[in-house]
Amino acid sequence: MEETGIVESIEGNTLKIALFRKPLCDKCGLCRNQEKSKMYLEVENTLNAKVGDEVTVEISTSNLGISAVIYGVPSAFFILGILLGIFLFRTEISGFIAGLIFLAAAFIVIKLCNAIFPGFFLPKIKKIVKSGVR
Repeated sequence: MEETGIVESIEGNTLKIALFRKPLCDKCGLCRNQEKSKMYLEVENTLNAKVGDEVTVEISTSNLGISAVIYGVPSAFFILGILLGIFLFRTEISGFIAGLIFLAAAFIVIKLCNAIFPGFFLPKIKKIVKSGVR
């Protein structure tokens, strides 16, 4: 999905872009705490955009993929840990402890994957539409 917005500020190599809400945004619910007319997005400044530039941002539409990574992987690891702990040690408490260990391992795996594939799900600036709109 592509969105167009205006660069409001630059902090280091990060742009703060104001995107204007569309009617479809109200149905999503991800940005409930944002202003009614604007949403803000932070992206890496890969095209050397300046404050006031109108830019196009590409946002991954794979919210299902993001949700699977954030919720599914830890849940699967936790359940697998519980089952293995109960199967190997024959007690529920050992299953619970193994589940917690596997849960911690899931977050480590996610962190390592994020280090190997940095910014995989993050929005990216695609092009500068107009320079100095403001």
